[in-house]
Amino acid sequence: MLLLPTVIGSWTLARKLGSDGPVDRLAATSAEGRPALARRIDADQLRDPGRLAAAAARARDILGVRHPSIVPALDLLSDGASTVLIEEAPDAVGLDRVLAYLRATGEALPAHVFLHIATQICNALEALHGRPSPAAGADQLLHLGLRPSAVLVSREGRVRLGRLALIPGVGPLPGEDADETTLEYLAPEQTHADQRLSPASDVFALGALLTELLTLRPLFRDQTPMRTIQRVRRAEIDDEMAEAQERLPGVEVALYRAMALNPRHRYQRAFVLREDLRGLMAEFSFKTIHEELAALAAPVFDWAGGEGDELPAAPRSGPVSEPHDEWMPLTERRLDPDRQDAVTQREDDPFALDERTDPDAAAEFEVSLPLIQALRENTIPPDDDSFDADPEDDEPAPQATPPVAYEDTDTIAPAE
Repeated sequence: MLLLPTVIGSWTLARKLGSDGPVDRLAATSAEGRPALARRIDADQLRDPGRLAAAAARARDILGVRHPSIVPALDLLSDGASTVLIEEAPDAVGLDRVLAYLRATGEALPAHVFLHIATQICNALEALHGRPSPAAGADQLLHLGLRPSAVLVSREGRVRLGRLALIPGVGPLPGEDADETTLEYLAPEQTHADQRLSPASDVFALGALLTELLTLRPLFRDQTPMRTIQRVRRAEIDDEMAEAQERLPGVEVALYRAMALNPRHRYQRAFVLREDLRGLMAEFSFKTIHEELAALAAPVFDWAGGEGDELPAAPRSGPVSEPHDEWMPLTERRLDPDRQDAVTQREDDPFALDERTDPDAAAEFEVSLPLIQALRENTIPPDDDSFDADPEDDEPAPQATPPVAYEDTDTIAPAE
């Protein structure tokens, strides 16, 4: 266990901010007083020497990334068995907080702001995917941890990408020392230990994130981790695409292709998705987009820094979206009256039925948790069907994608 505060190299690790499973996030300060974010791989939690070495190699590759759209890493340290990556701590707010604000106020994200954020994320991913990952022995550097909290909006309305996954895969699990769950932002191939990962894996996660920006609820999140992974593996998105189409006609074509079940049918590079999204920009003006994004994010800074801050109660002027059951707190959902009494709100798993009071949830939780833990540890064999539907259920057909020419993604020119 790490005792805080502690000094490692020229950095002082002051306090713990949160965790992503076995990766702790800590507030750090340099000898000159420069604030930073430290991400420490907890060797006591991970334990597997092979995965620890792979995470350290990935951290070395991340340290070399320098791009205006990516939050830079500043230093790489070791406190014995654990690796500590020091990253810049920008004056910015994550999209997870922006989404929480929009949900609380009932306000929708303007379409042109959505397109700007989407294309900026594509730029950042393209910068990553254009780099090799020599320490990890990979041809391309992947993000593999894309989710709303990894996308930052500054006070000046600039969008940057950070928090590249140090340990790719499933996690953190509900009930662990983690402040968010990431199962719903995985690509289907990330839920299998033997599958090859590629830029198309990041593109799938980006598609899920962009859909959430339009619908204001996580695309694949379900009542239990097991059901969430089932939805990810099937890429069930038809209903949400209809809603996304209502918000921004034409965007569903790009999102369908980004989240095709077969990785080879997706965009193979982020900049190809960016160019398709730019085709929807013609009817909007982007002359003052940074000012507009800064104005949208400004109220979020008032409460994003404190855990006790309350979200604004009254909506601002602008388009209003109807509330959605899927992202509302469990205690506020319109549930089946027969099961209403069996539902309680849990701080460690805000979207799961309480297995302590609901017999059905208890049985499912008992089955799903060991399977997900095994998946995180890469111990599920490739032919394991533990997460598949019941045998009597009809297996859904693979997600169809709109007819799009894919051959142009095989050989591509460098991004401008």
